[in-house]
Amino acid sequence: MMEWPQSIMIFTVDQKLFGVPLAKLEKILHAQSQVVYPVQVNLPSLYGYCQVENDFVPLIDIRILLRKITVEPTKETSILVTLINTHLVGLLCDSVRSVINPETVLVKLPSPLLLEAKDYFGGVFLHQDEMILLFNPQTLFREGDLHLMATTGEHVQQNITVLDKGSLP
Repeated sequence: MMEWPQSIMIFTVDQKLFGVPLAKLEKILHAQSQVVYPVQVNLPSLYGYCQVENDFVPLIDIRILLRKITVEPTKETSILVTLINTHLVGLLCDSVRSVINPETVLVKLPSPLLLEAKDYFGGVFLHQDEMILLFNPQTLFREGDLHLMATTGEHVQQNITVLDKGSLP
């Protein structure tokens, strides 16, 4: 069970509101300013990798997690770099709204469309008469998936380093 956070970053996906605990966020990036390195790994929601300082961070398209149609990033598209266990992961969302302190916890379940993904959520609350689903980043992936993403990120980094040096592996 997830501890209820004090502050939450609100973001949108397909015009719906979601939140992630602010304490888990490392930084927020504009997606269009990032170079994305695509990979082919057996993780359907993995969009690719981007460089965050010295790390190559996996980008997870939240639209795919929620079974939405993927779209090209716009100027509003953001990457929420969050800590999941000991791994940095970028969550690709349509836009970032604001940081809030939740006022009301609801005891009702998310809409039927999201029931399959209910394990991703730590709760539902109201803010200014809008329902917001709170993502629980710790439940998005199994440890094996996180390890696979970290290893793949290291390979991406090695390949980019080799390419930058102008030599072949």
